[in-house]
Amino acid sequence: MAEPNHEHTLRLLLVSSLQRDCRAFLIDRQAGGCSANTLRGYTVELTRLTTWLEAHGVTDVASITPTHLRRVLLEL
Repeated sequence: MAEPNHEHTLRLLLVSSLQRDCRAFLIDRQAGGCSANTLRGYTVELTRLTTWLEAHGVTDVASITPTHLRRVLLEL
């Protein structure tokens, strides 16, 4: 029997709720029939956005403020 992959399990536990929500959005868009190219574009932009937000202490969608959005538009 194969050994469990603890590294993979740990990585899943460290995903923020913001990242989970972004993944859920991507799954929804894929199920909705978005093209692979559109999904790649969404993935790139959401990764940039979540990286910026988490670097500024935001780890869930409910914590995003209009000020965060203005700042991210100016800085990215």
